[in-house]
This record gives sequence, structure tokens and C-alpha cells, in this order.
Amino acid sequence: MWIWTALGIAVAITFAMAFLGRLYFERLRKGVGLPYVEGRKKHRVIPIASEKEILGISSKSPAYLTALVALLGLLAILYLMIFKPF
Repeated sequence: MWIWTALGIAVAITFAMAFLGRLYFERLRKGVGLPYVEGRKKHRVIPIASEKEILGISSKSPAYLTALVALLGLLAILYLMIFKPF
């Protein structure tokens, strides 16, 4: 049973990291003037934002949060593998 729980955690980690990264990179793509997607709708290129705005967007990177999600999930999986609680 523990292995299915570990697999579920791995899938949850994947979706959480993809969601966090997607939100950030959509804003960044929009700021630098590349085609971007909001929801499921594709948008054309818009004018490039100022350097200050781009730096503001890039400074709000969710890298630490994404790494924390991955690390906590990995620790949970390791706990299940080592102790096999159920």
C-alpha cells in the first residue's frame, strides 16, 4: 500500500511544480514579448515591457517554493520507503 501512496505523492509533486513554474513563466514570456498562453487561450506577441518591469517579474521567481515542494515530497517518499508504515 505504501508504494501507491508514494506514487501518488510523486504525481502530486509533478503537478504542483508544473503549476508553480507555469504561472511564473507565463508572466515572464508576456513581459519579454513572446507568445504566451493564459488558461487555454493562446495570445499573440505584445510589446516588450521595460527592463525594470522584466526585472520585477524575474525577481518573483518561485524557485525556492518549487524546490521546497520537491524536497518535502521526496522526504515523504523516503519515509514511506524506509519505514513502510502500512
